Amino acid sequence: MEEQNRIDGEIQEDSSKVFGQRERQLTELARQWKVVSPHGGQSVYTANDEINGAAFDGNHRAKGLLGDQ
Repeated sequence: MEEQNRIDGEIQEDSSKVFGQRERQLTELARQWKVVSPHGGQSVYTANDEINGAAFDGNHRAKGLLGDQ
């Protein structure tokens, strides 16, 4: 049980690091989108929200596809 708790802790730490890195990547993508598309009518916040939503939807769909195999 102690070994399983250690493994679970490592997995949780790795997941948190990946999540943080992904959030930084998506935020930078939104910032860059705003730079190249200044007349798009979106703030960086709005673009970031839409990018995060699309990423979430893509992850959800991928999980569903994996379950169908």
